[in-house]
Amino acid sequence: MFRIYFESGIAKILGHDPEWRNFTAMDQYYQNGPLPTWIAWYVHQLPHWFHAATAFLTLALELVLIFAIFLPRRSRIVFFFVLTAWQTGIILTSNYAFLNYIVLVLGFLLLDDQFLDRFFAATSAACRAFAPHVGDCRRRNAKLAESASSVGASDFSDVDFLCDLGAAHLHVVSGGASAHGPGSRAGTVSLCQRIRALRRHDPGAVRN
Repeated sequence: MFRIYFESGIAKILGHDPEWRNFTAMDQYYQNGPLPTWIAWYVHQLPHWFHAATAFLTLALELVLIFAIFLPRRSRIVFFFVLTAWQTGIILTSNYAFLNYIVLVLGFLLLDDQFLDRFFAATSAACRAFAPHVGDCRRRNAKLAESASSVGASDFSDVDFLCDLGAAHLHVVSGGASAHGPGSRAGTVSLCQRIRALRRHDPGAVRN
């Protein structure tokens, strides 16, 4: 992301274009840009000081402010909102195909888990509660695979893992409640027991 912005600014300076040096590059941009949108027509009608300011801010963003991605956490978060607003403005006034959308998504790398937890608190809590159960199921599945004495049993150790994983998931979702029924944790455990019993008597039935 740093290279995209910084090299874009360097190209403007090293290109020796007098319009960027005189801050007049944006005066005709909204007419000559790639497939300008209907919003660009209204922006084009704004006074010269606005276009000069956006030209100056473009150079400042690409050559100076971009170094904020190397600063501490709070600076990166503030810079994320600056970049997002900037890219949104570009998308609304011109059409660079997928380029600006890619750069916009890259901006989310400036955010950390602590910041995102504010918006996905419930999902994060569920993942943290579910993670230990996944580890337990995988360890149990590995032991079953090691102790399998027949091809049929080793082939279907994944069935045991998926059954245990489903039961653990329902345990987390239901908050540990022991509800009954086909969609409950108890119902899943019961179904798994029947699958394992069927596998012991006729492994080919489960395989098919």
